[in-house]
Amino acid sequence: MKKKAPQQREQPIAKQKTAPADEVTAEVSEKEPFVPYTVAVRASILNVRREPNTASEITTQLRKDQILTISEEKNGWGRLMSGAGWISLEYTERSESV
Repeated sequence: MKKKAPQQREQPIAKQKTAPADEVTAEVSEKEPFVPYTVAVRASILNVRREPNTASEITTQLRKDQILTISEEKNGWGRLMSGAGWISLEYTERSESV
């Protein structure tokens, strides 16, 4: 005599709970806008470069204690609001927001 295989019960499909439309909030992944700030040069001479890297052309040099406004940051570099180029923020001290 053959044994019958046990019958598997179908599992009920779990109902997903959904929030009412008025409770649904969309997450926005917008970055906060960059707020320019000032820095003081702490190196005796600081190179300003065309691009934010040490291989880039030097456009000019800055002296210690010069105050500059940073309009953008990228990988430890700051873009000068004057448009002169980029400086390494490692050799500066942050002041206040503009």
